[in-house]
Amino acid sequence: MSTNTMIANKPILDRADTDFAQKMRSYLIARRGELRGVSIRVDRGTVSLAGTVQSFHLKQLAVSLAKHAANVRHVIDDLEVVSEIDLERLRSLPEAEIVCS
Repeated sequence: MSTNTMIANKPILDRADTDFAQKMRSYLIARRGELRGVSIRVDRGTVSLAGTVQSFHLKQLAVSLAKHAANVRHVIDDLEVVSEIDLERLRSLPEAEIVCS
């Protein structure tokens, strides 16, 4: 099992977690482009999803896709469903980034 370390108070990201987060992000977007705004954080088999989605269905879909990915032991759902009124504002925001701890 891999672990992350700290040097001079800066985390050294686990390469496997970073690669997995990038693959997970690509997978979510390939399945549903509307999941582009979902941030993904991976830490030794735990996937945290955060950000906004347009519907409860998309929220459930993102969580389900993450849960069924290989080597995922736990999914933390911090996704928020936004109304249609807020969508225009959200579309102007930059894409979410991938963060591994």
